[in-house]
Amino acid sequence: MLILLDENLLNKQLKQPFTERGYRVLNVYDLRWQGLKDREILERASSYPFDIFITADKNLPHQQNLSRYSIRVIVLNTRAT
Repeated sequence: MLILLDENLLNKQLKQPFTERGYRVLNVYDLRWQGLKDREILERASSYPFDIFITADKNLPHQQNLSRYSIRVIVLNTRAT
């Protein structure tokens, strides 16, 4: 499974639990996608072999029509990242 982390989730410790379980994890900085709009990130991630996009942006489901994209989106309920 290939996981993409949004730029609001740059803590390296967040990758560790996934990689320890055999998942491949990249963030938007790894791909040089920082600064892109959410729509652009979702479009690019959907055309890559990403399975899941994880973000802390609670507004994302209200700002984007997530059913348009083949990627699954997980929004973390966090106070700080």
